[in-house]
Amino acid sequence: MHTARISRTIFLIIPFLLILGKTASCNKIDSLLVQLEQSKDTTRFIILRELVIEYKFINLDSAMLYAKKGLELSKFLKRNDKLGEFYDLSGHLYEQSGNLDISIENFRKAYDIFLQENMKSEAVKSLSNLGAMLVDNARYEEASTNLYDALKKAEELNDIRMQGTVLTNIGLLFFNQEDWEKSISYYRKSTDCKKQTNDLTGLALNYNNIGIAYYYKGELDSVLSNFERSLDMYIKLGNKLGQTRPLSNIGEIYYLKGDYDKALEYFHKSLAIEKELSYQSGIAKSLLYIGSIYTELKEFDKALDYQYEGLEISQNMGSPSILMEVYEYLYETFKKMGIADSALKYYINLTEIKDSLLSIEKSKQINELETIYETKKKEQQIFLQEVKLKNKTKGNWALITILILFMGLVIQGLRVFKINKASNISLEEKNKLLKESNRQITNSITYASFIQSAILPPKELFESTFPEHFIFFKPKDIVSGDFYWLTKKENDVIIAVADCTGHGVPGAFMSMLGMTFLNEIINIYGLTSTNEILNTLRTKIMDALRQKEGTTDTRDGLDIAICRYNTETMLLEFSGAYLPVIVHDENGMQILKGDRMPIGYHKSRKAPFTKVEVELNRGTTLYLYSDGYADQFGEESGKKYTRNRFYEFVKNISALDIQEQKKKLEAEHNNWKGNKEQIDDITILGLRI
Repeated sequence: MHTARISRTIFLIIPFLLILGKTASCNKIDSLLVQLEQSKDTTRFIILRELVIEYKFINLDSAMLYAKKGLELSKFLKRNDKLGEFYDLSGHLYEQSGNLDISIENFRKAYDIFLQENMKSEAVKSLSNLGAMLVDNARYEEASTNLYDALKKAEELNDIRMQGTVLTNIGLLFFNQEDWEKSISYYRKSTDCKKQTNDLTGLALNYNNIGIAYYYKGELDSVLSNFERSLDMYIKLGNKLGQTRPLSNIGEIYYLKGDYDKALEYFHKSLAIEKELSYQSGIAKSLLYIGSIYTELKEFDKALDYQYEGLEISQNMGSPSILMEVYEYLYETFKKMGIADSALKYYINLTEIKDSLLSIEKSKQINELETIYETKKKEQQIFLQEVKLKNKTKGNWALITILILFMGLVIQGLRVFKINKASNISLEEKNKLLKESNRQITNSITYASFIQSAILPPKELFESTFPEHFIFFKPKDIVSGDFYWLTKKENDVIIAVADCTGHGVPGAFMSMLGMTFLNEIINIYGLTSTNEILNTLRTKIMDALRQKEGTTDTRDGLDIAICRYNTETMLLEFSGAYLPVIVHDENGMQILKGDRMPIGYHKSRKAPFTKVEVELNRGTTLYLYSDGYADQFGEESGKKYTRNRFYEFVKNISALDIQEQKKKLEAEHNNWKGNKEQIDDITILGLRI
């Protein structure tokens, strides 16, 4: 899958020129370096800025070096206007390097300086960039304050071009909170501004942005039309590098539609331009994606030709992030070819790079992978037969229970239907019978809640595993569409919270299916890797609900956050289907986000689930939760509580005793809700390590 190509890109006001070719850039740099040696102080500002611009695309360390020289010169000559300019440039460079905290710090300094110097237009630019970086750092409330302030200032200056840029960043704010409608709305407002100022480059970026939002919304036709508009505009502008973005994204859409020929056509167009411009990272990625399509087509020789070429370029570039992608694709190709030793080799290479970047020990996963590959087909068949036998002996009692309850409710429903049709029965008699039927249905559902509670992990298991914990479990109705799960496998503890489609009886059916399948996957199949658990769970849910490509419009399924915690290594592995996990320790709060696809059928989101690993410390608290708490409407405000408010509240109470935290959460929920109806099931687990 290539969904990484359709990415959440922050569209800042970047004062950098697009690269026009490696040779031309190097010639210009040589000329600038000569000029720098001969220039006086005032002229040096211009040359240093140009060097930052030129080096930005080919050597980030050199770009940072000349930005630093610009800052030093600005301070020495006491030129605050230039100091603000170089802080702003540095903010972009640190954003590119992935150091968002320092990027935010530089944009904030630039804004403060421009404000002091009464450089209003420059101040708004830096404030908008600051807001965009805060969005990318998931500090949404702070980002919102800065971006709306920037928009107000841009309107006061009557700067339509700047308004367009700020509106794009506000669109990104809502995009990152998965509010696709508002995101698209702000992108369109931005588009209106860019049309007024004839900002064709900004328009091309916006259409691409709108396409990305529609992609996550699942409306592939709208995605394609916007990417095509973006491409047409880049072609009219003669911006070849800009064309590669929508070309790749259109290729991705055709890939998702299963039209591999069209996908290859667009990826090859993107590759041709990238080669013309000597855009090495773009070349490497396009080669990888073309190779992966040939892997899907089982044309493995072609796949390896492209992937090996991508590997050579990536090694010459020395880019660890792209090398990680190369190794991952080669691993997948050899795995599908059934060549275990080569697959294992590239998985080890992938692991070593991740270790160097993230300092995470993954030797256990490698050993598990090796064991899997050494397992013979015959042994796998025997294993599957044993699973089937175990399933039969267990009798799938939970599923049988579901069927019994379902039949009982259907029978009661038929009785109600017959009552309504019996015209010869008096209204009073009908009411009596309806009340009796409702009472029986309520009793049946109440009994079902006892069964559902019995399937949930026992209190004793939580107490023995996490002596300090709380469970805030508040169904909207008698039975719940949420569930939580806990099991132990030697030194591994597996914890999950899930939010099933709907609530009440429909949600409860899904929750019991989910718990049954989790038990089967973990305790019978023996899977413990979180992403593999979710991949298998998705398959089983889709099979159970008869969800198939092109034959169903159903969106039934569940969202889930699942963690595996090793009590010896203190390593946390996390995977999620939409639902995140909060990790809070002495260094602050970290939000681990899941993949943006459900457990169940979705026409545009079918990639394998991924996983994240984090080393924990003693005293770290984990919070797993469903959406019910954040989605609750307040009596006074009439608005949702929101995830951001929830994150802030958790941060404020995290130092308290664990049971005191539960009390605070309950009190906050009740105060916010007031006399409003609870709109969804609520589940929050707090687990202190």
